[in-house]
Amino acid sequence: MTIAENGSDTGLDEPMVSQTFAYVVSGTFILITIVTIIGNLLVCYAIVANRVLRRTPTNTFIFSLAVSDLLTALIAITFDIDILLKRGIWTHGEHMCRAWTTIYLIGVPTSILTLLAVSIDRYKTLSDPLGQFKETRFMTRKRALFAVTCIWLYCILFSLVPVFGWRMYDTWVYDGVCYFVLTSVFSALSSFLNFILPLLATCMIYLKIYLIARNRQALQECSRRSGVEHEQRQKKYRNNLRAAKTISVIVGAFFFCWVPYCVMSIVLNLWPNYIATTPKELVFILLMFGYLNSAMNPFLYSLLNKRFKTTYIKTCLKMRYKVNRGDASISHISLQTYSTRRMRLSELKDGHSSRNNNLSNESS
Repeated sequence: MTIAENGSDTGLDEPMVSQTFAYVVSGTFILITIVTIIGNLLVCYAIVANRVLRRTPTNTFIFSLAVSDLLTALIAITFDIDILLKRGIWTHGEHMCRAWTTIYLIGVPTSILTLLAVSIDRYKTLSDPLGQFKETRFMTRKRALFAVTCIWLYCILFSLVPVFGWRMYDTWVYDGVCYFVLTSVFSALSSFLNFILPLLATCMIYLKIYLIARNRQALQECSRRSGVEHEQRQKKYRNNLRAAKTISVIVGAFFFCWVPYCVMSIVLNLWPNYIATTPKELVFILLMFGYLNSAMNPFLYSLLNKRFKTTYIKTCLKMRYKVNRGDASISHISLQTYSTRRMRLSELKDGHSSRNNNLSNESS
């Protein structure tokens, strides 16, 4: 997953990219970061606030994806921007460099393994059309939480392996540059276990899902029943098939964004002689496409799931109502203050007039 032979995933020990390119890519990274943070915070809020979304096992995995995207935006992309603007110079110390490179190794594996878990759930649901209507389903919310916890623990422990000692050098920062001190063996193993293998497994699962949907075997099993129960089973099957298509779009977007960068990383780890001749602009552009996936996901959720869209709209309406209510309260307070002042001014004028009249009467 990283280009480790020269100690850095971008080759920052060599001359950096041009200043114009650095500014353009940094601006794009900043835009991606802002959209990613706002979008994925809305996703997390929607799942927590909406009871129906919260109880669905699939949305437990979606929540995990959103947290992974937030982690990527807040730490991984942020320091990439810093490196670009400072022309490769690292000014945050070795401990922060170690933390950054570790978190860098967590983002993509957690996402792809989470999508693999969702794919397995969709396949199990559609391949067992009678079992999916049992009271105890294959994937419950508790099982989804357990699966997500296992995925995060595995990815965190795997990313800490270089910290525990399996690395090329003892120091992460050398001559003002933050290095990925990964061995070629570790990089190859990480690429195979955390990218190639889950990628192949997910593709095989969705190929089987496609065959199930095409052959309509599950609908044929359901059609043996008649009446209301038959209609309910067909409706549930269509909903599950629609959910599988939704996840397939998310998986497709992930692969489209991350495959080019990951393939380049794998090739350069296998043939390190090409690292010196690989344009750094290409590395940053492919990395930018990978980061773009984190910004795309919230829009995919809302476009493909009506409950997410409804929750977003309700949230925006509530915020607008509170703002309008706050403005109305301020206006009301201002009006009361203005009326009070007018009344006091009127009383003062009346008091002053009556005093003048009394003085006039006394003089006469």
